[in-house]
Amino acid sequence: MDIRLAQANERIRKNEERVRSVSGNKELKALNKESSTAGKVIRQAEKEASELRARQTEQGLLREARELEAERIKSDIESLRGELGTKGAQWQAELEGKKAEREVLRADLTDGMYRVYENIRQKRGGTAIVPLKQEACQGCYMHVPTQLYVRL
Repeated sequence: MDIRLAQANERIRKNEERVRSVSGNKELKALNKESSTAGKVIRQAEKEASELRARQTEQGLLREARELEAERIKSDIESLRGELGTKGAQWQAELEGKKAEREVLRADLTDGMYRVYENIRQKRGGTAIVPLKQEACQGCYMHVPTQLYVRL
């Protein structure tokens, strides 16, 4: 675009110099037409340059907006990481408390009951509490006596 602009300006300058040495009306019209064409090229190049500057400004604003959004997202991520760390520590403390509570309750169970409990817990991926349906345990499928079923 700069090259076209420079060429058009050079043509206009040369035409202005040749106007002084013009001898006929036809030659004058041809020079005027060439100058007019070069002027159009210059105006078009200036228009394109203006549009390009506008697009660059727009792209710059969009880039700044995206950078601000990225910074906000990074800040949110850091905040969530801190929150997750805090909650993870709380959950770990609760887990330790529940494990201690389980050991206290284990003392009340017979060895046979504890083995059944551990077997169910291992088969169920750490979950030993299972529902009862129609007087049957859904973990081991043992029949539960009616009075115990009602009590549970």
